Amino acid sequence: MKNKKLLLTTSSDKCVIIAEVENNHPYNEREYVISRDMLNVNLKSGLFTEITDHSDWDSGRVWVYSEDLIT
Repeated sequence: MKNKKLLLTTSSDKCVIIAEVENNHPYNEREYVISRDMLNVNLKSGLFTEITDHSDWDSGRVWVYSEDLIT
């Protein structure tokens, strides 16, 4: 995770995701950098689910808002 940040954003198919991105990755006003602690709280509560193995994102791990998996 060194030289990475966590970006809360939406995917191309409009799912809410948290993605590991490089520190110099650009982001816009609708995207937010979050802390590792915030990710861990959301994972523990079940709000987000890791989908790295099912994603074509190659810059790091990816988690999706669990309710977006249902729809």
